[in-house]
Amino acid sequence: MIFFVLGLITGIYPFIAAAVYSEKLEPRTGLFIHVLSAFTYILVVFGMGFRGWWDLERKANHRWEEIRKGNE
Repeated sequence: MIFFVLGLITGIYPFIAAAVYSEKLEPRTGLFIHVLSAFTYILVVFGMGFRGWWDLERKANHRWEEIRKGNE
């Protein structure tokens, strides 16, 4: 959960800083790259943390049960 929150903070930070200091978000290419990378990071962290993407634990538990059954 902490990495998800940190990702949200770092994704929003440039917009907050631009609003506080009355700055323009330039160059647009850099802004696009930042938004795309922040979105990708948040999506991957959410998927891994809350949806079990790339979760090897299920495979390990299944394999462990097969080994235990083989020894009985």
